[in-house]
Amino acid sequence: MITLFAMPEDRSKAEAIVDAMVTDDLDVWNETAIPGGSQWSEALVRTKNTKCLVICWSEAALADTMEGKLFREAALDGCRQGRAIGALLDQVNPPESFACTLYNLASWRLNPGGWRRFLIGDAYLRDLVQAARFKQANRDPAPPSAPRKLFLRQAAVLSSAVIVPMVALASFTDVLLNFERRIAEQPSAKEQAAWDALPSGSCAALRDFVSEFDDGVYRDRADALLGAAVPSKETVWASRVLDDEIYLSHSSGSRESDAEVEGKRRCELLVQGMGVRNLQVKVSAFRQDCQSIGSDQLCDWRGTATCSFEEPQTVDVETCNL
Repeated sequence: MITLFAMPEDRSKAEAIVDAMVTDDLDVWNETAIPGGSQWSEALVRTKNTKCLVICWSEAALADTMEGKLFREAALDGCRQGRAIGALLDQVNPPESFACTLYNLASWRLNPGGWRRFLIGDAYLRDLVQAARFKQANRDPAPPSAPRKLFLRQAAVLSSAVIVPMVALASFTDVLLNFERRIAEQPSAKEQAAWDALPSGSCAALRDFVSEFDDGVYRDRADALLGAAVPSKETVWASRVLDDEIYLSHSSGSRESDAEVEGKRRCELLVQGMGVRNLQVKVSAFRQDCQSIGSDQLCDWRGTATCSFEEPQTVDVETCNL
């Protein structure tokens, strides 16, 4: 489920975005509850249960009002949980703590016509729809591509006025296609697959990604995540083995089974207070020294108790939230 979150003043623009998502076969909920209103608590529950939260940033969303404050709190909470993307409906700057991907719809019509449709169509809106699809599937959305496409088309139109009289139409088309391939910053299939496969929170995996795709589309995003790495402590379990010698005197009337019991007792004493887990004991290298005294045969038992276990260790770790 995708939830679109907008202020009441932005309802018409929000509905246009919802229509585009529905047309693209996405399951979307248009949240209409007024921040602080009677249905606000229910709306917050819905936002916490959604896989993708589309936050519509506007002048109303950033206004110094109680409604705006509640809206921003819910938006920032969704971003911190890694479930949000942002859509700029006005030329505004969201809070700095909103570190989720932004898609700028402020300078473009949601349903363009005339020369706008000729140049770029509704690519800005398609960027947002595609990002929501990716986020719903727990994949990180690609950076916005519409601005680059607009630049490319504008360059093509301007260039055609000069180039067309000079070269054949087929050659010009070939030039433009090559130009588009050079400047379009869409990730390759290999880079996208590697980005989607990154384990959540792994800084080491991010560093390997940067090393492999040094000039990739996601390089800047990866660098930003590495720069925002959060250090912490983590408990890991390390395997360890200790040996202890066993000796049972013949005076105790000991048998082999007694040596095994003694080995377990010695291991438990060795690890007492260490907070270990998975303790396993193996008694080996028995040597039986026996002597006959009258009609009795008395034996001393000697061996080694091998104590295998896992003990907790505290290590420094860092987390890079994707």
